Amino acid sequence: MTLSILAVTAIVFLSCSKDSGVITESKAPEKKISAPVTKISGWLSMNFVPGFKYNAQGLEGTYYFNPSSIYDEQETTRLAFIRTADARTALPANVLIDGDNLSISYLLTYDSFTIMVNNANEVGVPDANKLTSCQFRYIVVPNSVINAHDIDWTNYSAVAQALEIGD
Repeated sequence: MTLSILAVTAIVFLSCSKDSGVITESKAPEKKISAPVTKISGWLSMNFVPGFKYNAQGLEGTYYFNPSSIYDEQETTRLAFIRTADARTALPANVLIDGDNLSISYLLTYDSFTIMVNNANEVGVPDANKLTSCQFRYIVVPNSVINAHDIDWTNYSAVAQALEIGD
C-alpha cells in the first residue's frame, strides 16, 4: 500500500507544471474618446430683424444649425468675427459701419449662431440695411489648439494662419 501511495503521489507531483511566475491581466477595452474638433463656418450673411429673444433693444440675425453642432464647452473656445469691406474684427466689439458706431456681440449655442447689434451710444435701433454687406464667421477651437499657438486669438489674420483657413 505504501508503494501505491508513493506511485499516486509521484504521478500527481509529476503531472503538475510549475507556473512561469508571469501574471497576465485582462484589460477592459479602452473607450475611444474622440479629440475635440475645430469647427469653422464659412462667412455667413445674416438677415437682421428687430430683436426679440436676446436683444430687445437692437437687432438680431440668427443662423440655425441642422443638425445641432455638439461640442464640449469645457474643452473648447468659441470665437466669432465680422468681415466688413476693410477689416476682420473679433466679436464682441464696437465696429464703425457706414458712419455708425455699432456694438456687435454674438451667442453661439449647439443650435444656432446669433449676432446682436446695438447702437454703441445705446440710443435707438440700428439701421439693418447698414449690415447687408457684412458677413460673420464662428469658430469653435479645442483648448489644446489654443494652448499650442502663442497668438492673439482676436487677430483674424493670425487665427486664419494658425488654423490654416482662407479668408
